Amino acid sequence: MLYFARVAALGCLLACSTAAFSQGKIVVNHDEWTLTDVGFTIAPDAAQFVRNVASWFTDGQPGNFLAYSNNRGFNEPSLATTIRNAGHTWTVSIDTPPTLAYLSNFDAVFLGGYYDNIGIADLIQYVQNGGNVYLAAGTGHFGAEFEANTWNPFLLAFGLRYSTSYNGVQGSLNIAHPHPIFNGVSVLYFNNGNSVIDLELGNPRNQVLYFLDVNGLIAVYDPGLQGDVDGSGCVDDLDLLPILFAFGDSCDGCPEDLNNDGTINDDDLLIVLFNFGLGC
Repeated sequence: MLYFARVAALGCLLACSTAAFSQGKIVVNHDEWTLTDVGFTIAPDAAQFVRNVASWFTDGQPGNFLAYSNNRGFNEPSLATTIRNAGHTWTVSIDTPPTLAYLSNFDAVFLGGYYDNIGIADLIQYVQNGGNVYLAAGTGHFGAEFEANTWNPFLLAFGLRYSTSYNGVQGSLNIAHPHPIFNGVSVLYFNNGNSVIDLELGNPRNQVLYFLDVNGLIAVYDPGLQGDVDGSGCVDDLDLLPILFAFGDSCDGCPEDLNNDGTINDDDLLIVLFNFGLGC
């Protein structure tokens, strides 16, 4: 009876809550050179890769994107032209502090390089609220360990992390993967980065898509169909029950923790209820 009482009590929460329950997506590149002018010149498929990433972030709709970086991987003409020609808005600026309120003006933020003002909690909440992030490492700022330690508190919230050493991977590499961000992409350029590591191999939301030997080069976080706890493609009673039975538990990467805050609670129930019936 306690579980059903909880469900009934959610009626008020559903009426009163203003929180967002559709998480955003993340693309993690081990290296920033892919999106530089050099990367576009050596491997012209970079343009298609960028268009794919932008479309994946916005589900094919025009997007408003922010490059919050002074790194060459995000502020050179080839990237800006490609994004704008695809119908998106592209802003390159580090003038405004990247608070949650500021980032929320954009559909996606592109990050990489050195920062002294990144609020990791705000960045995590931005994704939990539906914002998208493209992150690149391997920029050389203060060394591999410093760079990994800067971004890992963010990545750990989504089951990923950067290696604390550079991998030495360099050159134009053949790409063969069915993920949408690689549609029409055969070759991309890389020049030494922090390998990406999947910490939750059994969790389909976070995965390394592309490896060279043991080095993870590109990974994604994809929340998929929100509320689909059992992965059936349908949000229904079978997704509600696991959350009810695990209610109050703390966990790391378990499927019932739909918002990745480490606790199974009302927020996770709300995600199921807001999306109930989708895909069925």
